[in-house]
Amino acid sequence: MTAAELLDLDRVLLELGDNSRASFLQIHCAVAICGAALPTLTVEKVQDNGLQVFYGTNFTDLRREVAHELFELYYPEAYQAWQASLCDGLIFDVDRFLNSPSLWVEEVKLGAEVVLLVAAQ
Repeated sequence: MTAAELLDLDRVLLELGDNSRASFLQIHCAVAICGAALPTLTVEKVQDNGLQVFYGTNFTDLRREVAHELFELYYPEAYQAWQASLCDGLIFDVDRFLNSPSLWVEEVKLGAEVVLLVAAQ
């Protein structure tokens, strides 16, 4: 990062009033998804991106948990039908769901912890 980018990042964090890792991840999302530039980034752009942040210990388990949670949230009727099904061959493909063109998903490693960032496109 350049000195100017650090100053812009500091400005946005001060405006947010929070320098937690969640704030850094929200700023990352605003820049990566929305294409916002740090010099013009506003708190509204940071908070309005609909980012969902999930924490875990490994990406495999975290991706599975998040996919099921979002499947239930976005498609409750289909989720209930899938849950109630007695058919052993009816599977839910986690990767296909998370790699949907309607979702932006990014995996981030923070030390020993893993983070899955998800936002609707």
